[in-house]
Amino acid sequence: PYLGEGALRKLAGTYIDVEAYDRFVEPNIIYVDAETGAPQILWLTTGLSLELQALALPVFQHNAIAAPGTAAYRPLAAGPAPGDAGSGIIGYFDRTRQHPYCRQTAFNLNHPKLFERALPYIQRVDMQFQRHFPAQWWHQMYAAMFTRGYIMRGTSFSTMTINKNFRTAVHKDQGDLLGSFGVMTVFKTPGFTGGHLIVPKYRVSIPYGNGDICFANVHQWHGNSEIHGEPGTFQRLSIVFYQRQRIVQCGTLNEELARVRGRSVGDPLYGWVRTGITGINPA
Repeated sequence: PYLGEGALRKLAGTYIDVEAYDRFVEPNIIYVDAETGAPQILWLTTGLSLELQALALPVFQHNAIAAPGTAAYRPLAAGPAPGDAGSGIIGYFDRTRQHPYCRQTAFNLNHPKLFERALPYIQRVDMQFQRHFPAQWWHQMYAAMFTRGYIMRGTSFSTMTINKNFRTAVHKDQGDLLGSFGVMTVFKTPGFTGGHLIVPKYRVSIPYGNGDICFANVHQWHGNSEIHGEPGTFQRLSIVFYQRQRIVQCGTLNEELARVRGRSVGDPLYGWVRTGITGINPA
C-alpha cells in the first residue's frame, strides 16, 4: 500500500534518504498511480543531446543565478541545514507582495542574449513534454495561449528554477499551474554521489543524470537524497521547468505598471488586468 497523506505530512521539511525508498524506477517507463490511474513519473534517458547541453550549461551556471545561500529563502524545501545551496529563477514571474506586477526576472532583463543561448535546450525539453505527456502539455499550453508575453518562446513554460548543490527537504511544489506536471533536468560534474529525487508515497527514487529528463507529479511530496562530496569540488545543477499559476492573468508591461500606479491600500494583488479574458472579470 502507498504511504498515506498523514504519514507524508510528518515528513514535510525533513531530509529523507535510503530509508524512504525501496527501489529505483526503471528508465523510459511511465509509472502510474495504481489507485487513480494518473501518470506520476517518467525517467527519460533519450531526451537531450550533448550539443544542447553544451549550449545551456554556461547559462544555468551563471553566477547571477542562485547565489550561495539563496536556497534558505525556500524554508520548507530548504530543510534544517541549507548551507550554501542556491536557488533562483529565470524566465518570467507573476505578481508578488514584494513586486506587485508581472515582469521578466532580473537575469532575463540583464542577460537577454545569454538566455537566448539556452532556448534550444528549453524548447527540446518542451517537445519531449508534449510527446510523452500530451494531456498535461496541452493543459499548460492552453493557458500559455492566453498569456501575453510571459512565456519562453516556442514552449509552454514561463519560468525555470535553478538549484545549485541544493538537497531539498520533503515538500510539494507551489505556485505552478494546477493540473500541470513537473519537468526537470540536471547537470552533474564528477566528485559527488546522491541527490536522487525521492517520492516517498511510492517509495521510489529517480537517479536521473546528464541528458536525461525527469517528469514527475511534483504536487506529491518529494525530496532529494543526501549529496556526498567534498564542498567546492563538484557542482549539481537541477533545472525545473514550469508555468506560473497566475502568469495567465498578467497584462502587458504598460498595463501592469498602470495597475500598480492605480492601486490603493487593500486592493487585491491578483486578478485580471481587464475584463473579457476567457470570461473572467478582475478581482
